[in-house]
Amino acid sequence: MVLGANDGLVSILGFVAGAYGATQNNFLVFITGVIAMVAASISMGAGVFLSARAEREFYDGEKKRELFEMKELPEAETEEIRQIYKAKGFEGAELESIVKRIVSRDDLWLKTMMLEELHLIEPSSGGEWKSGLATMGAFVAAALVPLLPYLILRDTSAFWVSIMLTIMTLFAAGAVKTWVTGYLWFRAGLEMALVGGAAAGVGYFVGVLLEPFLGTKISV
Repeated sequence: MVLGANDGLVSILGFVAGAYGATQNNFLVFITGVIAMVAASISMGAGVFLSARAEREFYDGEKKRELFEMKELPEAETEEIRQIYKAKGFEGAELESIVKRIVSRDDLWLKTMMLEELHLIEPSSGGEWKSGLATMGAFVAAALVPLLPYLILRDTSAFWVSIMLTIMTLFAAGAVKTWVTGYLWFRAGLEMALVGGAAAGVGYFVGVLLEPFLGTKISV
């Protein structure tokens, strides 16, 4: 979700700044921005969905392999459990007690092998859909920040309001993120704001360069 929101802010800000540089038409910027927002959110959500689906398929494949080995090679799999817990410092009767307890239950045995040997955690059921939809929603919600000024305002102030609102939002997002990361809040916020400012600057510059190819100014 965080990635989707950040991408929605930065990419759509860069897009609408470029569209404004090329057309100086607020309504056209808004319409094309909505199209870009929808297309990009679907693309990003689909990417997250497919990535999560691939993770689930990989986990299921490894799970089937472990189940096969537990059935066909129980002695070898039992020894793997023994070596795993021996490496944790267990030995003697205590070690054998742990091994016996684990291999006595297939579900516990399988879970232990997946986690301790393969270092894999089972993805949540339906997680790929939740992740994809959450990313799409976060992208759209964030993209509205640079977009809405072009719908509400009818003069050049829309351009500046869009940039300032987005940069302030990015700064706040960067600062809030430090509650988890422990990073310096001002520096983190400034980095995010600079990324947004750079996207707006580059987008606008490209739009201005492309404006002559439109032939005439577009008016609505």
